[in-house]
Amino acid sequence: MEASMPKMRQQVARQLNLWLQMRPVPPEKGNKYTDKILSGEHDDWVFQLAESFRSQSQDLFASSDDAEGNSSDEIQLPDTATLLLAEDVKELTEINALRKGNARISKDAKDVAARLSTDRKQANTTDQKIEFVAVVQPYPPCIVPLNDLKKIKLADLTEETHHRGSALIVKRHDTFLPVMVTTVGAVEDEEGEVEDIELHLASAYAGEHVLSQGQWFAIKEPYFTIRRDNVTTIRVDHPSDIVPINRNDPRDYKSAMQWKDTGNSFFSSKELRKAREAYLAALSAAGETEQPLKMATLRNLARVDLELGRYDKACEEALASVSDANDSTVARSHVTAYYRAARASYLLGNYEKAAKSFRELLKVDSSDADGKRELERAEARLAERDTGHYNFDKLTATSLRDPRLDAATYASRVVVDQSEIGGRGLFAAQAFETGDLVLCEKAYCTTFASDKGSFLAWKLYNGKLSTASSVSSFWKQTVLKLSNNPSTLEKVTTLEGDYAGIGTKHIVADNMTVVDAFQIHSATERNTFGIPTPVKGQKTKAFGYTAENVSKKPLGDNVGLFPTAAMTNHSCVPNTRKIFIGDLLLLRATRPITKGEEIVHAYVQTKAGVQARRQLLESTWHFRCSCKLCLAQEQESGERNKHRDMLSKRVGELAKVVSNGSAGERELAEAEALIKRVKSLYEQDVYEDLPRTAPLPLQVALAQHRLRRGQSAKGIAVLTDLFDMLGWSFSLNNSKVALSRKEGCETDLVPDVVETLVRLSATQRKSGKSSQADHLENVARRLYLGLNGVPNGWDQLLKSKA
Repeated sequence: MEASMPKMRQQVARQLNLWLQMRPVPPEKGNKYTDKILSGEHDDWVFQLAESFRSQSQDLFASSDDAEGNSSDEIQLPDTATLLLAEDVKELTEINALRKGNARISKDAKDVAARLSTDRKQANTTDQKIEFVAVVQPYPPCIVPLNDLKKIKLADLTEETHHRGSALIVKRHDTFLPVMVTTVGAVEDEEGEVEDIELHLASAYAGEHVLSQGQWFAIKEPYFTIRRDNVTTIRVDHPSDIVPINRNDPRDYKSAMQWKDTGNSFFSSKELRKAREAYLAALSAAGETEQPLKMATLRNLARVDLELGRYDKACEEALASVSDANDSTVARSHVTAYYRAARASYLLGNYEKAAKSFRELLKVDSSDADGKRELERAEARLAERDTGHYNFDKLTATSLRDPRLDAATYASRVVVDQSEIGGRGLFAAQAFETGDLVLCEKAYCTTFASDKGSFLAWKLYNGKLSTASSVSSFWKQTVLKLSNNPSTLEKVTTLEGDYAGIGTKHIVADNMTVVDAFQIHSATERNTFGIPTPVKGQKTKAFGYTAENVSKKPLGDNVGLFPTAAMTNHSCVPNTRKIFIGDLLLLRATRPITKGEEIVHAYVQTKAGVQARRQLLESTWHFRCSCKLCLAQEQESGERNKHRDMLSKRVGELAKVVSNGSAGERELAEAEALIKRVKSLYEQDVYEDLPRTAPLPLQVALAQHRLRRGQSAKGIAVLTDLFDMLGWSFSLNNSKVALSRKEGCETDLVPDVVETLVRLSATQRKSGKSSQADHLENVARRLYLGLNGVPNGWDQLLKSKA
């Protein structure tokens, strides 16, 4: 590869020059980019530019390394503009580092307002859906209580500095404006000084309730930095680094009842955060003799927190409002309290706790229709959790309307343990047969392309552009959910990423759960799954959930975090396959799995060559795959490999001729000879029991051709050989069918193999061999489940081959 780098650099430079000619970029800037490309340095950047151009024209920069196929199109690639911007920011970062420690220069409030006005106009006119976010280096949130921090003023700030041990006290100076993934605005301190401020991604939601109200607030350990346009600004990335400060005027005094009424008024006008603050003020103002008022306020507070997604608090508040009194009026309030506690538990996925609260509700009022209905739902989720039995037909139909499904996680047949592959892994708690459901997991958090405010965001950390984009709203929603529901923290903070952050400990400061936004980004970037967009064909079409028939969107459009499935390590010879239904992820066994065996699935397409697979795995997930297939392909003779690739084109051409029924005896003889020739190019001692996929298109076509013409014996012989090439042992004797898997293999041809088995079953049934046909059909159905994930489409497949 190193020998071809100069040639690649020249090709990338030429392509970039063509790209720049169509854009208003100054020549001197284009020359600077060209010099960097040809310098012999910046390898990562040059490779990424090559991939960017390759995605625009698949025949660009073709080489022998790519001839076997490259699965890099399965993840979102940075576009050329983003890659150039990344280099500009890296250069600017180096320049700005020289300004570190320079005293802040006072700003004119009119200049700040004018800049915000320009930002507002640009935000209203752009239709851009991709943003670039640059961070010199991830930094931790402040975990020190505000009272223990030194109070400073805007005049005390210095450039490119994290002001550790200090806090700014400021208030909003101008309207805050969402610009792509960032909220921009201006703040003013007690001296009347004005400064720009940017709330980035995960912290941006703080502006929805703190900054927008115009109240005073503290910025803990403020980071004063320099933007890409050379403007200094206060940058906030962690939501808990912003702390509201109550500076109530004595004239604003209200009684507990008045505060409660104020909260009710805010709730009626959908000002939920203001309602919450008013209810908290009512609880603080209530005296010892106002217990009924406290209980009513707690129930109202639980209602607000339910709508705000603060389910931990909503459950706690609702249950705290239940008293020992038992008169009819109080009993009705208890029904409300138990209902809100149960709903909060349900939305957290704690169905056992939800069912318990619903049962308590029905003890108070056994005729309550809502309680009965919701108890049934909770018990249905518990049954799914315990048995793994789902109504997949209903879930599939629902997912086409709303991808966020009402279903529980089934994970009782897997355990997490240390893996020899690396880190933690998922292991079988009991044995699985082919097609068995290994795991069905409801996503912890998802973002779909149809969601409002969904933007792709590329990150530059430590001078390197991240290899996978993420959805800005997904990062923001995950941090918000964790901040609001600390009981779920371990689901995400225990996931591995490139940045450890503050770890897994639950830290509370100033009554807020501290969440490290960069740690969460690192964990989610490494562990999220791209979710295929639902398509109507999934509902009835055979193989509707396989890679062949599911329309895919890039990772950046639909993403979900599945913490248990994220523990599953990669192998190019997997024993499971993942399938998505809305925000449910299913893992099905694609071969028998023994108790204690590690569960693995393929992160990338296994049909790609070993170098292409490894490059993608190393750049995205930062590990080198050493599975049996990679090791075999690594030690294989290069000449055999090249010869096999040369014959693959003819394999595909001849497979089409045989499939469409136009093949004569000459073509059939050539097909058999070509299969034998390609098989001989695999080194037997290297590939023993491993998948050898090169002749499979032609083997499938030939097997089905023989079966269509009633040549069962010849068809079975080809099918037996085909399974052997896939890494299976297949035999058919009298009424018995034996199929065992030597190693897992996920290929694009598995659907064709299942179809061939179904066709053979139909052929045997017509020949009066019903018992054998039943066995074949059962084997085919298990393979179908392992491939498709759900039985949807199976009946259509049987009917089409009858």
